[in-house]
Amino acid sequence: MRRPVPLLPSPSKPAESQTAAVVAQTEIVLRKRKRPVSSACEECRKRKSKCNVPWPCTPCLHRNTDCHFGPKADLEMHHRALQRKYSDVHAENTHFQAVYSLLREKPENIALAILRRIRAGAGPDAILSLMENGDLLMQLHLAPSSQFRYAFPYRSALPSIPVGTKSAYMEALALEAPYPGQEPSEPCDYQPISDLEAPRYMPYHSAKLVEPMLDIATISAWTTVCTDESLLHSLMEAYILHIYSAFPFFHKDCFIRDLVSGSKRFCSSLLVNAVLAHACHATPKFAHRNEHWNPQNIGYLFLAEARRLLELETARSKITTVQAMLVMNIIMNDHGVDGASYQYLTKAVALAKRMGLFNSPSDDMEHDVDPSTKVVREVTAWALFAWQGVMSSMLYEPPLITEPPQTSYPDPLEMPFWYSDLRVRYPSSQEVISTSNHQTFKAYLEFWAIFNDIASVSFPPGRDRSFSLSQAVDFYARSRSWFEGLPNDLQPGKIVLPCQLKLHIQYWLLLMDLFKPFADWDQRMEGLDKTSSEIYRDARWNQAYVLRIYYLRHGTEAYDCWFSMFLLKLGFVALQEVASSSDRDASLSNLILALTSLDNQGKCCFMSEFTLRTICAQMRSEDLAIFKQFATFEDLDDPQAIASRMSLIRSNWPVNMDFAKRERKSLRDVAAEAIGMDMTDDE
Repeated sequence: MRRPVPLLPSPSKPAESQTAAVVAQTEIVLRKRKRPVSSACEECRKRKSKCNVPWPCTPCLHRNTDCHFGPKADLEMHHRALQRKYSDVHAENTHFQAVYSLLREKPENIALAILRRIRAGAGPDAILSLMENGDLLMQLHLAPSSQFRYAFPYRSALPSIPVGTKSAYMEALALEAPYPGQEPSEPCDYQPISDLEAPRYMPYHSAKLVEPMLDIATISAWTTVCTDESLLHSLMEAYILHIYSAFPFFHKDCFIRDLVSGSKRFCSSLLVNAVLAHACHATPKFAHRNEHWNPQNIGYLFLAEARRLLELETARSKITTVQAMLVMNIIMNDHGVDGASYQYLTKAVALAKRMGLFNSPSDDMEHDVDPSTKVVREVTAWALFAWQGVMSSMLYEPPLITEPPQTSYPDPLEMPFWYSDLRVRYPSSQEVISTSNHQTFKAYLEFWAIFNDIASVSFPPGRDRSFSLSQAVDFYARSRSWFEGLPNDLQPGKIVLPCQLKLHIQYWLLLMDLFKPFADWDQRMEGLDKTSSEIYRDARWNQAYVLRIYYLRHGTEAYDCWFSMFLLKLGFVALQEVASSSDRDASLSNLILALTSLDNQGKCCFMSEFTLRTICAQMRSEDLAIFKQFATFEDLDDPQAIASRMSLIRSNWPVNMDFAKRERKSLRDVAAEAIGMDMTDDE
């Protein structure tokens, strides 16, 4: 066998040729290896060409021939191809269904914004990505150059003004931007708004709290329930932003200062856990925050820890214990457990009296006590006095404290630290804005003192309840004097923030309560420029108007326990008006607005959900069918749904405030009557 001839080395090439070879070599692109397949269509088998299987295959498409798989083809690969095709179609269909759900379930203003993007050419993926990665509502409406308003349910028009009546609310800053259903009188040329104007055009819940001291606090050191600092900070911020402004039961600045330093003078584990328990209602990330009985609810755990700590501190005279019991009083109101709620209030009053919070401080005490302690004692005393007066009047009980604290509250301009202001920042804004909490807090203290006197007159201890027209006139004159003396920022044409709007809602509700027993009287009393019926009618109209301003500007999805108290009363008033009013459409509009707000608040607290179901159980079927278009709760007309919740409610809250009536009907009683449930053996 001949040996192979050895190959000789190639002859040397010029340098230019070598360089060209190297360049040419670097430009070689290897062909991508085709994916091996275990089957092929009949046409590719005949032509012995590569088949990429998914029907129709690519070679058949290029040849414009029919693509068929014979009986000997790999059925498994064919099945996989069909699966891939189905997966693609299913994913596309899922995206379309998701967009359809958004159009159906989101508020009208958001649905219209989505529709505009679809008409502009946006695909389902782009819409869903925008909704998942950023709040579409904020991106579309809360830019510095925009002015946003919520859409009313059922009827977009505002209440018509009674003949011969002028309302200062028509000039409110909250109505400067067109709202859905309103036709602007002239073309609108919106200009970018300044940072300081943000509260006038942006919902309050879009703002972020600015509290640098809170940012460095280690809140987990005060509770054993949770160690997630990010979660604890979000809860504390939610409480201060949405709850503290309505219920300033402690001095915020002193509380946060000790929260950071670890001092227990103005901060305690009891108070922190109570605050965190309440804040859970204001945090949307908790899906079942209204289920206060659910052990899996983190709010349940915080409240259980607060109760445990309260048992350990009952015998101690600490101001943080008084403050914590006031916070727990509000929590139990939201839960619909009035018995426990009122116990916390009475214990707080007893402890405050034992500590001498309502007494005039002695000269020695003023020299020995530092200014912070003095301020904290005074703030707590006045907050407790004011709140127990409101609770007593609403629950038809004599006041627990008959005389106000002997130390008066200061002028906000001279001592703003006493009132502990709140500062916020709105989206796309660098400016830190004050909420003017000092003016609002002072106005609430003055107004709530009137409630205390009403409770003293209407529900004297040991005597029958009595309330005359002359007494109503006296309290009307006093309330009107307070209302007309409000500072400029709290005047009807200037109110913007929720705490300011709620102050006005409460004022008009008080006038309704005072004159409801005399709403049919057309005789003019001495010293009054209106009859009792005119006062009641005007109060009802103004209350409805301010409520719509509130909804228009801020919506009702953000938790607001004060608002829930209003809605309980307003819902039943509107229910009666639908049955008796000549303008049924306007009355039904008021009712559906109240029920929609209760539906939103019902996701936050159980009391609102139960109130919603109780009212719906008494509605006519055609009216309920209209409301169900806006409702998110199910089984609203099912008596069994109410019956199953009766064991969870222990509320004696009266459904209608009437200072002149001696009879009292609680929410629980009304619910039992609505479903025909016998409550005699349930106690």
